[in-house]
Order: sequence, then C-alpha cells, then structure tokens
Amino acid sequence: MTATLLCVLIAGSATAVSPSASPHHNCLETAVDVVRPDMGYDVLLPALDSLNCRRAGSWPFGTAMAVAADSARRLAFVSSDGGVLVFDVSDPAHPAILSDDIRTRGVVNGLLCQGSILYVAAGRAGIELWDVSNRTAPVLFGCANIPGDAQLVHVVDTIAYVASGDSGLRIVNVAEPSAPREIGSVVTNRCRYVDVFVRGTVAYAVDEYCKLVVIDISDPTHPDSLYVADLHGNGVYSIAVRDSWVFTAGDLLLGTVSIADPLRPREVTFFYTGGETYDIVLDSSYAYIWGGESLLTLDMSNPVSPVVVGMSRPLSGSNFALAGNLLHLVGSDYAVMDVTDPVHPGVLSNTEMPGGGNFGVWMADTLVYLAGFWKGLQIVDVSNPAHPTGRGRCAPPNNICCVTVEGNYAYAGGDGGINVIDVSDPDIPRVVAHRDTQALGIFALDSVLYSCGVGAMVLWKITDPPNIVHRSTYGLPAIGRDIWVRYPYAYVADDVEGLEIVDVSDPDNPQLAGRCNPGGSIWGIHVQGSFVFLADARSGHVRVVDVSDPTNPRLLDSLRNSGGYTCDVWASGNHLYSVSRYRMSIVDFSDPMHLREVGYYNGPSLTWALSANDSLIFTATDHAGLQIYDPLVVTGLTADDLDRGHGRLIVNPCPAGGNSRIRIGGLRAGTWSIALVDASGRVVRTEPVSGTTASLLTSGLSSGVYLVRAGADRARVVLLP
Repeated sequence: MTATLLCVLIAGSATAVSPSASPHHNCLETAVDVVRPDMGYDVLLPALDSLNCRRAGSWPFGTAMAVAADSARRLAFVSSDGGVLVFDVSDPAHPAILSDDIRTRGVVNGLLCQGSILYVAAGRAGIELWDVSNRTAPVLFGCANIPGDAQLVHVVDTIAYVASGDSGLRIVNVAEPSAPREIGSVVTNRCRYVDVFVRGTVAYAVDEYCKLVVIDISDPTHPDSLYVADLHGNGVYSIAVRDSWVFTAGDLLLGTVSIADPLRPREVTFFYTGGETYDIVLDSSYAYIWGGESLLTLDMSNPVSPVVVGMSRPLSGSNFALAGNLLHLVGSDYAVMDVTDPVHPGVLSNTEMPGGGNFGVWMADTLVYLAGFWKGLQIVDVSNPAHPTGRGRCAPPNNICCVTVEGNYAYAGGDGGINVIDVSDPDIPRVVAHRDTQALGIFALDSVLYSCGVGAMVLWKITDPPNIVHRSTYGLPAIGRDIWVRYPYAYVADDVEGLEIVDVSDPDNPQLAGRCNPGGSIWGIHVQGSFVFLADARSGHVRVVDVSDPTNPRLLDSLRNSGGYTCDVWASGNHLYSVSRYRMSIVDFSDPMHLREVGYYNGPSLTWALSANDSLIFTATDHAGLQIYDPLVVTGLTADDLDRGHGRLIVNPCPAGGNSRIRIGGLRAGTWSIALVDASGRVVRTEPVSGTTASLLTSGLSSGVYLVRAGADRARVVLLP
C-alpha cells in the first residue's frame, strides 16, 4: 500500500519538471484546463496530471512561434514548440545556438526577457521562469501552473499578467522567482484571452474572437472587468500600446483603438494587411507587421491612417522582437533583419528550425526516429533519457507520417510515397530511394517491407534497400492505417473494416487469413504473443483481439481512453499503452478479458504515436517533439525516489482522527500551498501556506492512508475511522 501511494505522489509532484531543473524550484502539476466538447473531449483533463507515471525527459523541439531578445547581451530566445533555443546574435548574419537546455512542460506560446529572467508562457503548463544569467546554461527558477492555456505574459515590477485562453487573465506574483504564485484572476464570458498589455492600473486584453477587454488591476488580487469593446475582423491575436492608442493585429486587419478615455476604448479605424497578421511591434514612428507573405513597415505618425512605406520577404514572420536595429522574426523558422533603414529592411540570416507535426515514432537501440510531417525524419539519441540530444535530420521529397527501421535503413512513408533513408551515420541521414506508392503504415522484417494505404497493402523486396523492388499487392477493404508483422502473418489496421489478417508466408502471393471488425475506426495496431491490440480513433477504445487462431480472431475486451481520440497503441509485458489526444494511458492486461487503467499522463500537446521499451514510453507529439515517460506502475520506485519521500515534512498527529486538524511542519521557504492526496492519486484537500507551517482539516474524509504533498516533499498520513 505504501509503495503504491508513493508512486502516485511522485508522479504528481515536481520531481521531474525539467531535465536541467534547479533543485530549488517548486512546480506542481495542478493546473486544470477547461476542455471544450468541440475538441473531442467529454471529461476534464487536468493539465500535466498523472497517475503512476512521470515524465522522464524530452526532446521537445519544432516550430518557432515566439521570440524574445536581450539587446545588451546580444542574445535571442527562440521558441521551438516545447523548448527554447538560446542564440548568440553578436554576428546577426550567423546566429549561433548556445543552449537547448530550456525544455518546458508545455508548448511555448510567448516569451518575455527582463534582466536575467526569461518568462515563458507554456500553454497547458502555465508559466515558467528561467534564470538566463548564464547564457550557455539556463536553469529553471520555478513555475506557476495556472488554469487554462498560457498564451502571452506581461510583467510589471513583481507581477506577471498572463493571457490564458478561455481561463481569462491570470495574475501571478513573481517577487520570488523560485515560487511564483497566482494571486488573482478574471474570466470574461465567451472570451479567449491571447495577449495582454498593462498601463498603470488598467490591463488591456485581446480576445481571439475580436474583443478588447478593459480590466481594473488597481488591486491585483481582485481584478475587475470594466468594459468589453467589439473589434472588426475574424480574429485578433496581438496588441501593442503607444500614447493614447491601442493597435490590434488580427485576421487580415490592423485595428487602431483610441484609449483617450482609458476605460472606454473605441476602435476608430482598421487597416487591411493582405493576410494573417499575428503580431505587431512598434518602433519610433513605425510599426512592423506581417501581411500575407511579406513583412510590412508602416508609418504610424498618424495612427488613424497607417501608410505602407517598406516591404520585404523573409521566410517567415508570425511573431517579432525588436532589439536596437535588429528585428527578430519567427514563423516556422527564425530570421534576423536589419531595420536601421525601416523603409528598406534587409534579411541578415534565416535559420531553419525542426518541424512540428510528429505523426510517427520508432525506437531502435538508443535512437528514436520521429516522422515529422513538415520537416521530415528527425533522429534523437535517448541514451540519456533525462536529456535527449538531436542527431541528424533529413527532408524527403514528400511529407511523412510513419517510420520503421531495419538495419542501417529507415523507411518513412506518407501520402506522397515511401522513402528509403540511409541512417548508418545518424548525424547525416540521407534519402537513397523513393517510391510513389502511398504508405500510411509501414513495417520492415527480414528484408521485406510492408506498407499500407487506401485499398492496398504492398510488399517490397529490400535485400538491397537503395534498389527497393515491388513484390506484390494485396487489396484491402478500405484504408490501411497501420500495420504490424509477426511472421507468417501481417496484421493491418483498416480504418473501416477493423483487423485484417493476411498470410504472407509467400510474399509474392499474400492471402486473407482472417478478419475481425470490432466497430469504430481503427488507426493503430500492435501485436504481442497471441494478442492483437487495436486503437479505435472514433470511440477512443483500445481493443484486445485473440489471434491464437489467425483464421478466427476473437474480440476479448475493450477499454476507453478518456482522452477520446485514440490513435496508437503499444504493448510491453503485461501493460498496454495508448495515446489519445493529450492523454497517454497505461492499462493492465494481465487478464485480457478484464482490462483496467492503472496509470496515465496528460501531456503538453496532441499526441499521435508511441513506441516503448521495457522501461520507458516514447511519444510523438504535434507541438512538443518527443516526450519520454517512466511508467512507475511498471518500473517501480528507485531508492532515490524513496529517499525523497521521507525525512523533511513533520506531520502531527499521525495517525490522526477522522475529524481533526493535522499540522505540517518542515516546509521549505517559498512553498505556497500543500495538498492532501488519496490512494488513487487525487488531490482531496489543498491549503495555502504562510511561513514554514500549515494545517489541514480531515473532516469528511474516509479512513485510510494519505499523503501530504508540498512541492517535491511529501509525508504519509494515516486517518483513523
């Protein structure tokens, strides 16, 4: 009982906030997202919540969508999906990466650098504060797991104002960077906050659905929404303020809003930009915006009548940061421009970033291969799971969504065909062959490559991989989404008709062996022993099929992943892993007739595929790269885990009566809340902390064993009847 409870506690604590985290940070996984039905959920998923599972590490890099600059130190901080890269831009024509140690718990939507602190708006993970005084070795100070989806952060003195999507404006005290804490919030009905700017005692927040919200923050602990102004357009994404004007960047439009009366803003004009406008940055009498495919320089000397005076075409420009005469731009990649002459800005450099949209993953030895839809195959070395390192990357001629590896070759498939990639040198992968046949699923075994797609499974001879040769084609009833081979049978996940079992003992003449249609829409498949495991994308179920007789497969049991949209599955030992949007689920199938969930992790981004070995789970995400999880229910606890669970917190009395007050001592400085966790890993009580002691009431709680959690520290509590 005690070991199980400790598993639960450690999984939900701050012990693995970041591979490079400082030992003094205090990051709790307690943020809760308000999940909308149109996103495919029917339950609330606490952000980064977990049970019997913890994050072991990540290589979270991908698309660049946010940027901040430190002009004094000639640094640029560039988001890369779930991470931040630190660049030396002392030579802006050749930016050099100094560090990739900033690996967040979420997806980086916004960045702000003030002094030696980098504030990160990390989506579902809230905000993180990083010490960047050492530009080559940034260290996590702390984080605030606020509700919602942190988009942008604005800091005034010791208060951070966070635009947090549907959860409105969240106000966080950051006076102690190692222990930031939320002190106030305001939510506006039917508004999704995406940016915020503070002036004096008023905050101006823009709503994605074209509203400007005026908020009284004279008392940050009790902010009050005073006025909501409607804006033109189909979407607003960013805000900038100068003098008595607010400028809003959005869908095709740049809006000019008068705040001559700060509490009654009024849109006075709007300017057609020619394309999506995600950001605006002001400089002297100029503004820089992205319009269509160009960077526009606007003369803003007359705010109600902007005039285009310059135009250039860097590779991307969704978000900007201005530092002196350098304009840093990010879209999918990162560019630096010289704006000494704002009318004729010049591109100094373009830096390609890893791509997002990782739809496939395969593990071989200590290397993980990610199938990135936008930028191709990425190889990641996971010999140190706590801090994986990127190796080589190559971009095939078509988008890819699946990958498998045999020997020195990777085979990556997609709608546009199959690519054979030489990975004998993981740092320099190269495409050596391409075939135009669609491949939504792919598997290699004993010099035969199996691919599946719309209406067909195709077998290829790969004894000489650069000269891949077609062997045979087998007709599928609908769409082959995934494939697994356990000789002499190929098992195909058919989107419409379920499981198709094909006898491939003669690769030149594959024959139907058996079928099983459990209903739904089957997207993922894995085979272990005499069982086939299916991922049903439509209903969210994982299904177990007995294939001991391949000619007569039988459905044994199904269990729904509460994340909803289950698209991949993997079995290891007596445990089954599945991914469903944000949720990775761990299921015990020691009794295949009675599946039961024994662990889960709600991750930072949509997750499409997974692979696993005996001790770790590797997931491919849309916008958080590679995430690695340790299934504690499988691997158990280390001696270090147990040591961290004892010795600091003092609980009195213990055991305690069922209707009493327990006192907790030994709290670390900076601890701002404690939680009482039951045997299922659920938080049943929370209490704010003042100083180094706190107390909790036990009234209304059932008898049993509980855990007190305070940051990375915990202690056991026994409640008597």
